[in-house]
Amino acid sequence: MSLVVSRLDTFEDIHEAGWQMKFRDRLRPIRLVLRLSHLSFPEPVPYQFSLLADGEEVAQSVLEVRGYPESFLGFHDFQAAVR
Repeated sequence: MSLVVSRLDTFEDIHEAGWQMKFRDRLRPIRLVLRLSHLSFPEPVPYQFSLLADGEEVAQSVLEVRGYPESFLGFHDFQAAVR
């Protein structure tokens, strides 16, 4: 299994991770929870998270990262929303 996170404005991959998994039933849906503690978003743009099994995409989701103006919070901060 692997996870690829890509910027949708440039299609640049900003994060990749891979691991081994074994499934009792390959057709049974599972819930997968991943901690991505070293992932940061360089710009407030949409990002696509793609989950791959043996190199083929099996799931994907888009995360919309939005920026606040510096004057709003006193520093640059991002807010994220999954669509």
